[in-house]
Amino acid sequence: ASMKSIHALTLWVAAVGIGGVLSGCQPFRNFTTYYNLFYNMERIMDEVQDELLYIREQKTPEPSYVIPYDDQSLTGLRVFNHLDRRTMNPEETRANKIKLDSILLKGSKLLVRSAKSDYVPDAIYYIGKAYFYERDWYLSQKKCEELINNYPQSYWYPDAHLLLAMNQMQQGNLEAAEPTISKCIDVAWGRKRADVLSEAFRLNADLYVGTGDFQKALKPYQRAMLLSTDGEELARWQYEIGLLHFRNAEFEQALTEFNKVDDYSPDLLTEFQTGLQRAVTLRTLGRYPEAKQQLDDLRDEDNYEPWFALVELERLNLAADQPGGEELSDSTIKVIDSLAKGKNFATYGVYERG
Repeated sequence: ASMKSIHALTLWVAAVGIGGVLSGCQPFRNFTTYYNLFYNMERIMDEVQDELLYIREQKTPEPSYVIPYDDQSLTGLRVFNHLDRRTMNPEETRANKIKLDSILLKGSKLLVRSAKSDYVPDAIYYIGKAYFYERDWYLSQKKCEELINNYPQSYWYPDAHLLLAMNQMQQGNLEAAEPTISKCIDVAWGRKRADVLSEAFRLNADLYVGTGDFQKALKPYQRAMLLSTDGEELARWQYEIGLLHFRNAEFEQALTEFNKVDDYSPDLLTEFQTGLQRAVTLRTLGRYPEAKQQLDDLRDEDNYEPWFALVELERLNLAADQPGGEELSDSTIKVIDSLAKGKNFATYGVYERG
């Protein structure tokens, strides 16, 4: 071939190459735009959740204090411990509203610019999660349903079922939440999402406690313990199993379960509330000397000082339960509440005396 034809061929190849690069620029820019939008949604959500966790850890935790027949005697009372832990309270929502609104805005931009981007299901899930934290259960539910119905291959498919169930429970629709949790367990198991599976079991237990079906609530707790290897988490689960039996008035079995908590690695709060609930259980069974010894042990531990008011309250309840026992006078109430300002722990005692 002549030099002229070779030069012409070279120019043609170069032109084709440049044209290919130019034609690929737009999809590349689109990809970058979608990625940046989702990346910022993810980053802001991580900030919100990390900050929320940090603030909660700085607060003195509130131990549970359950008295005999407490939940059964209050008509309509629902105990959703895990659901409450996963949800922001109104004050927390207000503190994070600017960031949550930013996630909603970025997600909406991503959905408007392209309905075919690979990041669409991610955006839908994060929008649903932001609505959940903003306590807009209905809009969050609709986003979960959108993801479940249209993107079954998405990574967030199991998470969307979990979030949908939490929204249904928040709206009081326990009848719909039950099959949703069941489907969530199946999906999470099939996709080897142990994190979602553990959450679903705990939420399932919440559901059955909320409907008063204590026997059904036991199985999810037990299944979750089989999946966990964390000592602190196992101790919390074991405590909740004991509490479940206590709420069902199975006091001997409750005591047996509370005594197993120390077999794991309870954190300070779990350790204290297990000891306190053990004392309440012993009192309920009429084993007063053992209940007193348990309370003395709690009072002797300096690490439990933030919660001494509850120990003193239970000590008064113990005394009042015995023949010729001491009544909970107004002056005593003031002393107890002065130990933990703003907590009004003594109202527990007033309620129980009633």
